[in-house]
Amino acid sequence: MNWIITENAKVACEGLSIKDLPDSLPPKIKISWSDANLNLESDNLTGVIACKNGNKIIIEPKYRMIHPLEMVSYIQNENGIITPDYYLAQGNNKLEIQSIARIFVEQLQLLQSKTIKFKRRNRTVETDSVKGKIDLYNTYKNFNSGKFDKIVSATQIPVLNISENALLAAAAQKIQVFYSSESIEKKILYPWVKLAKEFNNSPKTLTLMGNKLNAQRLSGSRSYYSYPVSLAKMILQIDSSEIKQLNQNSMLYHMPSLYESYIRTGFERVGKKLGLTISKGFIPRCFMLSTGEGELIPDIVVYKGKDIKAIIDAKYKIPDSKDLYQVFTYLKFAGVEQAFIISPDVENSMALTFDGSIIKYIKIDNSNFLELENTVQSILENLK
Repeated sequence: MNWIITENAKVACEGLSIKDLPDSLPPKIKISWSDANLNLESDNLTGVIACKNGNKIIIEPKYRMIHPLEMVSYIQNENGIITPDYYLAQGNNKLEIQSIARIFVEQLQLLQSKTIKFKRRNRTVETDSVKGKIDLYNTYKNFNSGKFDKIVSATQIPVLNISENALLAAAAQKIQVFYSSESIEKKILYPWVKLAKEFNNSPKTLTLMGNKLNAQRLSGSRSYYSYPVSLAKMILQIDSSEIKQLNQNSMLYHMPSLYESYIRTGFERVGKKLGLTISKGFIPRCFMLSTGEGELIPDIVVYKGKDIKAIIDAKYKIPDSKDLYQVFTYLKFAGVEQAFIISPDVENSMALTFDGSIIKYIKIDNSNFLELENTVQSILENLK
């Protein structure tokens, strides 16, 4: 049995007991009891919680057209691949780690027709034939010790244990539990699971590998690694403060952080094409007080050279007066005439402040990255 609740709503879960819940829940999941039912309320978290009895609690987004998986896919993948609709159709397919696993297995299947990426590394070997550069000194020592048939040479060998393969292998090892031993998926995963056991990388090592790849772009003859590596990082929960893991079959998304990252990623990619610099916060860091307190950190600052062109804040809610005070403070500090508030819960409109400054509301209430980039391009191209 699956219990489906909606983000930020208290929902009675009939038949769910305390014994079913995992040993620990994040503080943002609130539990209460009324009318002989256990009630659950999620504070800005969506995703799946695996219960001890094998069932699941599914927390759906409060904005129905926003899919966390699509946003994470766009953030981690520069190509902005849209997750196929049949994986996001309804119910638990929208959020489960299994839905990522299905797409990941398909990507591994596509890799079967490609060349596996590797690096060449130098290695000294003893051989009965010449490979590479001969090490005359050690070969002479072999002759003196009676090893007349052994030549010592330096050669290059292919090494598969590189960041990309390590992440794919570890992700394959994690999701293999979802498939029976006779399934096609299990056969596709098998060579990668075998590599994972051979590599035996620790979670810390995998995290370092994932973070290292963040600053790199898989392009050229190996660009086909880009999407499966992004999926592997999602499965392994690497480098994403927006995603939290309870256990192997659980995945939770912190939606305000995820929405902000999604919007900023759109600005970064479109801004780069237009010769603009996009940052979170001011460059260099700026503070409200001369004592260095109260750092000012807008979600998005748009620079053209050294000049600030716009301030943007992303709000995964209905903006309130506190948000307006915050954006107005950023606007006045930056010395610009207008700022933007992007939210799923506004209509496209404009408001004037008491001093004639402009705050524009922009509605983005879905996770279609093409619509995001079109909206961002319109904003950036019309900046003064």
